[in-house]
Amino acid sequence: MPSTFCRRLGLVRRGVLATSVLLLPACSMAASQPPQQTRLASAAAHVSPVAGVSYLPEFPSFNSQPLDHQIRLYTNYLWEHGRPDVLIVGSSRSLQGVDPNTLQQALMAQGYPELRIYNFSVNGATAQVVDWMLRQLLEPSQLPRLIIWADGSRAFNSGKPDLTYQAIVGSAGYQRLAAGDRPIAQPPAAAEPRPTVVAQADAEVCTELQDWLPFLQRDGQCLPSSEDAAPPAIVPEPIQAGYAAFSTNLDQKGFQPVGQTYNPATYYQQFPRVAGQFDDNYASFRLSGSQETATRALANYARGYQIPLVFVNLPLNRDYLDGFRLTRERQFQQHMQRLAGLYGFLALDLTQQWGGQHSYFADPSHLNQTGARAVANHLATHPNIDWERLAQRYR
Repeated sequence: MPSTFCRRLGLVRRGVLATSVLLLPACSMAASQPPQQTRLASAAAHVSPVAGVSYLPEFPSFNSQPLDHQIRLYTNYLWEHGRPDVLIVGSSRSLQGVDPNTLQQALMAQGYPELRIYNFSVNGATAQVVDWMLRQLLEPSQLPRLIIWADGSRAFNSGKPDLTYQAIVGSAGYQRLAAGDRPIAQPPAAAEPRPTVVAQADAEVCTELQDWLPFLQRDGQCLPSSEDAAPPAIVPEPIQAGYAAFSTNLDQKGFQPVGQTYNPATYYQQFPRVAGQFDDNYASFRLSGSQETATRALANYARGYQIPLVFVNLPLNRDYLDGFRLTRERQFQQHMQRLAGLYGFLALDLTQQWGGQHSYFADPSHLNQTGARAVANHLATHPNIDWERLAQRYR
């Protein structure tokens, strides 16, 4: 049963506003779930590394260890820091290709406040996966104030099977999420933004609130609760190192620092040099289809919530960009520029940026930590990204 405090606020099923309240996790979970599901998942719970066993305490796996792990990390981040100002998304190219720590520091060096930045990228993520993560996996209150989608053409190629998305859709975690359960518990006083495309005049929601305070909405205004004290905070335990056999070196902001440096003299002794026309990422190349549909859906969703979207086409090494691949990459960039014009987002092309600097790459198509810092510094000083808008809420 909901607590007296919850009943006083008039809370109903999680994700639904009753008498204009913002949901608090202790209340919403108690009010919406049966007794066996009311316990918050501990981020420190040990999970056996048996195939098919979830890496998410009390929630089945999404058939992706990297995704399961990122969900755990992001849960901790939300509880400790709150909703991020910037969320970086994409595949492994983004996971190791955009350093959130460097981006934060570079912005602070220009006089901006300490913006909250998290890298929520996942190995193998395509446009369909990123769209699902932001529109289905995360609740609106867990979305950032700016999305940086950093990746490349292979994530948008509808001409090859999307194995990562298919695995997620076939998972027990996906079915549980579709049934209404959530793997990420809401932190206290999470303000849920309302998309302008579906805003209702009789259900205005305040989207910018002071952290950790319960608020009521009355006559269109956000007013402090009449309660003298807020309900007790419920904070998850920190993640323990080595909690499962899945090995990762992600930092607490979701970033994977890679120290190795691409050396063509030794790299092609270990791996064959494949021409573009025989590379399945480019040979079966089709930009229309499921990945374009997902891109359009996510861009429209972000626009509805007034969240700026910046797409970054990450650098590729010049050894990789033969004539065939370069032609495909130019087609892809034109495609993204066209979608950017239709849906009002920014598309930046860094495909050939630093292409000859091997010290920036871990392999021909993935940046290392040096390259990830370079990308972050570039974005921090890009004149078309409105960093000032994000900084205003701190001033």
